[in-house]
Amino acid sequence: MNASTKNAPRTEPGSHNPEFHSGNPLTDWVQANKGFLALMVVALVVGFGLNTWLPQQALAAKHNSWALYQSVLSTEGGAFTTDQLPDTLARVSEDSRVQGWVVLAGIQDAINRDDRDALQILVSEGSRIQDAGGMAGINLNTPDGAKGVMENALGRANAILSGADAQNWENPVPTGPKVGFTLTVNETTTYDFVVGLYSDIAPNACEAFLLSVRDGSLAQRIGVRSGAFAWTIKPEGAFEATGELEPETKWGYYHSKGSLSFGQKSGSPNMCDPGALEIYLQDAYHLDGRTTVFGTILEGAEALEELQYGGPSQQDDIQSVRLTEAKILD
Repeated sequence: MNASTKNAPRTEPGSHNPEFHSGNPLTDWVQANKGFLALMVVALVVGFGLNTWLPQQALAAKHNSWALYQSVLSTEGGAFTTDQLPDTLARVSEDSRVQGWVVLAGIQDAINRDDRDALQILVSEGSRIQDAGGMAGINLNTPDGAKGVMENALGRANAILSGADAQNWENPVPTGPKVGFTLTVNETTTYDFVVGLYSDIAPNACEAFLLSVRDGSLAQRIGVRSGAFAWTIKPEGAFEATGELEPETKWGYYHSKGSLSFGQKSGSPNMCDPGALEIYLQDAYHLDGRTTVFGTILEGAEALEELQYGGPSQQDDIQSVRLTEAKILD
C-alpha cells in the first residue's frame, strides 16, 4: 500500500463510513437507519406474538380443556364410581380450568346415586380446591343467601355424609300449562317435545314464554348452541320493549337436562333475557340460583341425545336447528 492510499477513508459497502454513498438513496437511507429498522423488526415480532400467537395459544388451550371435560363426562361406565374416581381425578389434575367443574359434576352424580364412598373422595378433593382459592367468585342464590358454587355443593355433600338423606337433583313434575314444540335439524329431521310449566313458582317467566308461543314469535326461529349445555332459541317480538325479567329462582328447581329457562341478560347478569329461551341438553347446575327454571320436558326427552355436542375436538354434525312449530296444549 503506497503512501497516497494508506490513510484514505474506506468507501466500500459495510465500512460504516459516514461519508460513504452508494449512489442509491434507498440504500443510503437503510444504511443510515439500520439500527432503527432492527428495532422495528423486533417490535413487529413482539406485537405479532402478543396480538396473534398468544391469543391463539390461549384459545387452543381452552378448546383442549373443554374436550377433556366432555371426555370425562362421557366415560363409559361412568366417571365417578368409586373404582373409576382415582383415574378421573388424575386426568384433570393438571387442568385448573375444568378440575373444579369435574369435581362438582362428580358430587352431583354421587348424590344422585347415593354413593357415599365416592362422595367422601370428592368432598376431600373439592375442599382442597376451595382452600386453594379455586372457583372463587362463582356464586349462586340459596335459601341461606349467596354462596359459592363449590361451598354449596360441599355443604350438601357433608350433610349427607353426616347422616342426612340424599336428595336427588331432579325437578318436580310440572302442574302448569303444557306446550308442544317441534325442532327441525338440518332442515330434514324433526323432533317433537311436550314441556310442562312451573307457573306456580315462576309466573312471570311462564307468561313471557306463553306470550311468545301465542304471538308466533317462537316459530321459525333459528337455534344457536350455548356451549354444549343448551340450545338457545331467540324469538322476535315478545318482550322486546322491556327486554328483561327479574329472576324467580326457587331452590329445588334445577338447571338439569331437559329443563327450560331464559338466559342471563347481556350486560345485566342479575336479570333474565325473555328473548333467549334455553333448552338444556346437559345438567348445568352452576346456573342454579342465577336464572329461572320455568319448565321441563315431559315427552320427547330421549331426542336430546341426538342434539348433543362433543366439544371443539369433535365434528358437529348439526348445521342448523329451527323451532318450526309451538302451540299451547292445555
